[in-house]
Amino acid sequence: MLEQFMTPGGYTCGEMVRQEDGTVLVFSGETRACFDGERELWRTAFHPPVELMAISRLQDGRLIGLSYDVPKPPEVTAAGLNGSTFSLWYSKDSGESWEGPHAMCANPGCYYMHNGRILQLSSGRILIPANWVPPQAYGKGVETSDLAGAFYSDDNGATWKESNWIAASTPGDHLAESIAVELPGGQVKCFMRCTSGYMRQALSRDGGVTWEPETATSLRMPCSPFTVVKDPFTQDYYAVWIHSFPAPMYQCPRSPLSLAVSHDNTASWEFLGDLECNPNCSYGYPVMAFQENHLFFLYYVNEQSRSFSYEQNRLKLKIMERTSLPLK
Repeated sequence: MLEQFMTPGGYTCGEMVRQEDGTVLVFSGETRACFDGERELWRTAFHPPVELMAISRLQDGRLIGLSYDVPKPPEVTAAGLNGSTFSLWYSKDSGESWEGPHAMCANPGCYYMHNGRILQLSSGRILIPANWVPPQAYGKGVETSDLAGAFYSDDNGATWKESNWIAASTPGDHLAESIAVELPGGQVKCFMRCTSGYMRQALSRDGGVTWEPETATSLRMPCSPFTVVKDPFTQDYYAVWIHSFPAPMYQCPRSPLSLAVSHDNTASWEFLGDLECNPNCSYGYPVMAFQENHLFFLYYVNEQSRSFSYEQNRLKLKIMERTSLPLK
């Protein structure tokens, strides 16, 4: 198993992109590094023209990157919200250079999108799950009125449309940090965090254009960062999440960071074990990448606090051999 910190303090989100030769590009802070599963092959500085919240590889070989628009819409700033409108950037040389920005949101507003969330479906549609605070909810609290939906493009990113937006089924709750996976038969399932004590899920039967009402999964968790992703080699689905009930402190605890697998298209989940389990630490914003013989994990670690502290977070890369699973 390879395990190493990729950044000093002050970084929370990273990205991983699989290359055509099977190696994995790791974007972490101001670094772009390449790994073959056993070792680091090379490392270079990474200085895109803007901060990219998410990076993914499209079927045509380009990288697509997602960035907050700066400055934020003035009404979003006035409401004290952390979201913004988003734009897209494209790279033809694996991140050496970027071309953009390209508008994605038709209207300025308060949107949230995160790392590991850009998905291209087998149909070619690019789907970016998102969360949105409607203007009528401004002033009612920071990040507590989010709806869930998606942006999608059927022309390789040239133009974009919005799906419908769904609210939490539980009154007073909200849906945040949505991520989607493609299911067999063209269906798409979106997963979200909330304050109910369990990860939530919503199904789309038309490739992310419309979403059905959300329901609870069996994965218990506080309102904390997570990922759900499909393994292209086995067709199984993996979840990396905080395996704990919520504490009195909102969005906490953020330990342990656990791994589960689904062999039945996300209908049920099998607990495999903990990736990190120090109760005095905080973990979050995981992303996953796959090789035939290895699983890659990238997430932040805060060894000095159980709560979220951006200044103390470091990004950690963990590469595990498939034969080491299950962990328990």
